[in-house]
Amino acid sequence: MTNLTQITKIFEESHKFRLMIGVEFEFYIVDNDLRKLECNKLSHIINILNYSFNCNNFTKEQGGSQVELVLDATYNINELCYKLSFYKNRIKHILKQYNLYPVIEGQPFKDDCGSSLQLNFSLHNYNDDYIDDKIIINNFCCKLLDATSEINQFLFVKNSQNSKLRFNKELNISLYKKGKFCAPINLSYGYDNRTCLVRIAKSNINPKFQRIEYRGASCDANIRLLIFNLLKEINNINNNIASKYNIIYGNAFDDIYKLKPIFAE
Repeated sequence: MTNLTQITKIFEESHKFRLMIGVEFEFYIVDNDLRKLECNKLSHIINILNYSFNCNNFTKEQGGSQVELVLDATYNINELCYKLSFYKNRIKHILKQYNLYPVIEGQPFKDDCGSSLQLNFSLHNYNDDYIDDKIIINNFCCKLLDATSEINQFLFVKNSQNSKLRFNKELNISLYKKGKFCAPINLSYGYDNRTCLVRIAKSNINPKFQRIEYRGASCDANIRLLIFNLLKEINNINNNIASKYNIIYGNAFDDIYKLKPIFAE
């Protein structure tokens, strides 16, 4: 049986470059009555989390009482998966001491931002230099979109209605009009475009280069299964040639683009 290490090696041998992957993990914090926290209390709890983990990786996210955890990109994808699992379990333990709970669902509040498990990819050669070739980057983005059609069942926990709701078109258009962050609903990619499933943005490590944000998964997705199946499907694409997708410069929700939905109606 192929494991994550083996599937990553197959990918690297086939594509002649290496992947670094980081994570942005979003979740809400609520009290015993499932109420969101006031800003001052939330800031205090974020400080406690950062102190407990001896880091500055926890920050306030746009949703009311929503928090983001950032894990830096690494070549060691197994370690990344383990680290996220460790953080999630310890977050629950720390919050319980204050009679608080993390809400790890894709769309727990219909009137507020959804919570994602964002994968941040950067492409590197075997000298650890960034690959900044637009053709290679765009082709990898297209492969991510092709793969998503085959693995969309791994974007959230099975039978989680709140997480599937995160991909609802009307809900996301409503959030967008309110100026809130929204989830991608179509197979799309663009430069610095938050309405797209795949967003090409400046690297946090080195702003001269680019990272590729895969914004599809809800925060309750199993990161190990998600990455494994994404890479597996990319490896299965014949001759390393992906479908062609146009770069979206406007709003990916707009019907003029006639984009294929992540989930068929």
